Amino acid sequence: MQKRMRQAGWTCNRWRIVQAAIRLHREIGYRKTTVADIARGAAMSPANVYRFFASKQAIEEVVVADLFEHVSTSATLAARGGSALERLTTALRAISQLHEHLLENDSKQHELVAAAVRENWTVALSYTDRIRGLVRATIAAGQARGATTGKFDGDDLLPP
Repeated sequence: MQKRMRQAGWTCNRWRIVQAAIRLHREIGYRKTTVADIARGAAMSPANVYRFFASKQAIEEVVVADLFEHVSTSATLAARGGSALERLTTALRAISQLHEHLLENDSKQHELVAAAVRENWTVALSYTDRIRGLVRATIAAGQARGATTGKFDGDDLLPP
């Protein structure tokens, strides 16, 4: 997260705010966490928090976006090599394992992710589109390989 924030030109203050929010989400849950709590955790005033983020949900969206970024990157890396079916299986397994790990080890952060998905936050819809694109690209690559070679392996010929 820190590297991505630096690349986006984030300030130290934005970083402190997000880190305070993550700590508080893990301790008391995102629903109970207030902007005043986050401000106190970041050693600043609530007004200062609002200089960097328009709302509490804007902070939460950054937290969720980072979690989804980690999952989609892992899925993309897992989907390298092998047949289309093998790549798809390993990508979906990676997604499932990361979400399972979050649920088992950080249930309060998982609640935040679940809320983002359930309430159709933009960040959740974007994540869904990325995963859908990965699945489509994997299937298309398997079909293209079969069309190029004229031979379809049962694992490569997946229906569109």
